[in-house]
Amino acid sequence: MLDEDGAPTVELTGAAAALAEAIGCGPVSVSLSHERGLAVATAVALAER
Repeated sequence: MLDEDGAPTVELTGAAAALAEAIGCGPVSVSLSHERGLAVATAVALAER
């Protein structure tokens, strides 16, 4: 999914959302990159404070 600025976003649902809430995870930050035939994605769950 993309946000209003076109950045990739993650929406956790079900058991993943429940677990993230239980351990204090906040938003998930996503980075995407590609070159020719290669692509990479990284997702990092940020801690709520």
